[in-house]
Order: sequence, then C-alpha cells, then structure tokens
Amino acid sequence: MRILFTLFLSLIFYACHKENNRSREAEQIWNRITLVEQSDAQAKFARAKYITTAAYSPLYIGTQADTVLADHLFDFREYQVDDWSNYSQPDSASLRIFVDTSQCISHADRVPPPPRVAKEDSLNVYEAPRYFAYPVYLINQSTDTLDIGYGEYIPLILEAKDSTEAWRPIQRPRILCGTGLRYILLPPDNLVLTAYKLYKGKEQTKLRLRLGDEDKVYSNEFTGNINYSQFIDKGYGDEE
Repeated sequence: MRILFTLFLSLIFYACHKENNRSREAEQIWNRITLVEQSDAQAKFARAKYITTAAYSPLYIGTQADTVLADHLFDFREYQVDDWSNYSQPDSASLRIFVDTSQCISHADRVPPPPRVAKEDSLNVYEAPRYFAYPVYLINQSTDTLDIGYGEYIPLILEAKDSTEAWRPIQRPRILCGTGLRYILLPPDNLVLTAYKLYKGKEQTKLRLRLGDEDKVYSNEFTGNINYSQFIDKGYGDEE
C-alpha cells in the first residue's frame, strides 16, 4: 500500500548530501517548500557506462506552494497545448532552474498507463526502477507563459566537468516523433518540479543542468559522481 511520507534529509543522509554553498537568495526561496512523495518503491543509485538519454518529467506544475507533492504520474494535461507558436521560449531572464541538494526524492522514468488501467495502478503494471534523486525546480520569472517541453518531458540535459575542467554533456536529448505531440506550458510565477537521478561513479566533479541549445538556461552548479566514460556516446541503444 502506498503511504504518504515526508522525506527529511536526516533520514536519507546516506543518499543525499547538502551543498554548503547555496546562495542566500536560494535559501529564502527553496527552504519554504516541503516535499512529500507518494511511493512504496525502493530507490537505488543510477549507474551508467556511457552517455544516456535524458528523462525529466514534470512531477508538479503550479504555484509556489509551501508543500509540494512529487507525483510520478502527475496529470499535467491542462498545461499542454497543440500549438506552441503563441508562447515564449525560455531564456536566462525568464526562467530560473535550481537543483536542491538539501532534499532527496526518487526518480522514475514516466510510463504512460496502458489501456483500461487506472492511473494510480499503472506503476504496479510497469514497475519502473526508482533512483535516488535531487528535486529540480524551474520557475517562470517573467510575465509570459513559457513553452518548456513536449510530450512527457522537459528537455533538460545534464552536463559535467571533465578532467580538463571543460563542461560536456553526459546525456543526449530524448527524441519523440509522431503526430499529436503536445507542448508543456509554464504560466507566469508558476514552477515545475522534476528530478535529477543520482549516479554512482568513480569521479567526483561539478554538474549542472542545461535547457535549450540557443538561448541556454543553466542551473546552479552542484557536486556529484560520474564515470568519465559517460562522455562517450555509443548510440541510442546503449543505455545504463
């Protein structure tokens, strides 16, 4: 049976550590949010040998509430449209991305419910692996509604510093095709919650998330573990 629980840092200190260099501004914004998660699944660290495909699905979209439910089957259809042309593309002035390393939730690749299976039962049918994860917030700081994703995903890409201190991607975009693909909107002063899964690796380095290829928006930098072989792209068939 699923239970509703609050993930306090002291209970999962072995999985998530707090970054000491969070800015004072970030402390004021993010410390007001308490995350709760509905799950009975066991989480683990992710492992990868080569570059992997990004998978960042919305767990919540809405106003900046004091308590946010991280829902792996969050129904965000009211935030989707068929035509993105009337909406603004995010840039560093309109969108803020923050990875909160002081709390821990879980990450699971979103699996749409199969036909005639209720939303609340779908994860029991498709048992997606759960991974330890940091919460990731995207906040619309503008007065425009932003187009931030498509299909089931927000196209964030994880970047890491290599042995020469150069930033390089360790994820590739998820390619979705077919008719009926819908776009995810983020209204003004609303936030999206998603999750970055924590990797096990031999190298400790700086990480960040990137949104966009032209008007790039970057998250705060944080520390994590990877393998340097994750910079190597072996093709879409070679996953973790």
